[in-house]
Amino acid sequence: MENLKRRRVVEDAKCKACLAAEEDTLHAIWSCEKLQHIWFPCFSWVQTEHPQIPEVQELISLVGQRSDKLELFAVVAWFIWNHRNRLRLNEKGLASDRILQAAMTYLTEFQAKLPKAAPKPSKGHVRWCPPMGERFKTNYDGAVFSESGEAGIGVVVRNAKGEVIAALAEKILYPGSVEMLEALAARRAVNFIVELGFAGSEFEGDSEVVCRALRSTESGHSSIGQIVKDIMSIIGSLSFFSFSHIRRQGNCVAHALARRAIVSFPLLVWMEHVPSDIEPFVIADIPGSQ
Repeated sequence: MENLKRRRVVEDAKCKACLAAEEDTLHAIWSCEKLQHIWFPCFSWVQTEHPQIPEVQELISLVGQRSDKLELFAVVAWFIWNHRNRLRLNEKGLASDRILQAAMTYLTEFQAKLPKAAPKPSKGHVRWCPPMGERFKTNYDGAVFSESGEAGIGVVVRNAKGEVIAALAEKILYPGSVEMLEALAARRAVNFIVELGFAGSEFEGDSEVVCRALRSTESGHSSIGQIVKDIMSIIGSLSFFSFSHIRRQGNCVAHALARRAIVSFPLLVWMEHVPSDIEPFVIADIPGSQ
């Protein structure tokens, strides 16, 4: 409301919820008296130790001192912001006394969908192998989300040091079979390399059927024949390429990205890094790591 008043959109910047103070950002998500019952159960320590906080940036910094609380803080603030916008537009929204529980449930469900920590390699464990020389290796995989009728595609491009060059997670409609999904993941991987402008790459996936089809000249009549033809057409623009098969144990990063696609909107791309929940899988694959 302060910003709107400054721009002469409104004449009065008073908070519509409490009618007691002008509404700046800090007031809108934190200090309004109508919000105290939402914040108190989990964040009373901030209010007790720091009763006078001048701006949002300092509030976030203080909450960040307890890293286990920062995600919940962000989700609760997001719920509050949406709640206040609905009030402003005279729309029906969630009752304020339900915001904290709704935010906690939302965060718990979101975290449950993320990939679990990377497993430690055991004896005989199949590991990802880096590409030769200055080349790149692109791993791809698919994951099925049966409850929603959707699927995920994960692609990661790495160099000989195991460093991530680029990665993506994409959510699509389930194509009807795992074989078709893996073929679509392979096509997305090839397209990704072309989109990045690279001269070529080694491509690796954990579907033997797809890898065999990509290396064969007799795949035209298979269920994935048209997808294979598409891949061969796209890959013609590359100077070099190869297709290889690896067991799922050695394809953990691509698989984790495919699983993460359930929370993509519908496509997320990362350059030279991956999300923090995928990092353990990348580290586990770095040559020389234990």
